[in-house]
Amino acid sequence: MENKDEILKDLKKYTDLKVLMQSEGGKVLTDNLKKDIARFIDRLTSDFREVEHSVLIGHCASLQANLSLLRALQNSESNAKLVQEVLEEGE
Repeated sequence: MENKDEILKDLKKYTDLKVLMQSEGGKVLTDNLKKDIARFIDRLTSDFREVEHSVLIGHCASLQANLSLLRALQNSESNAKLVQEVLEEGE
């Protein structure tokens, strides 16, 4: 398997994220991300008529960043399993 090193790096990355997600700090982080996401959605839905376009873009960018981070954490366990399956199939 020529990409085995890359696959192993991915497996380590997803496993590290999974461990973080299961730790107390990871739980605090995900709770805060969820609160931030809700706050940005509230801002977007309440401010869209009064604020400048650039402010809305800033809110959307912050929302997207937080959603991406939350998804990475929440999907880490399933991603680690998928990468492990790819490794096992290649052997």
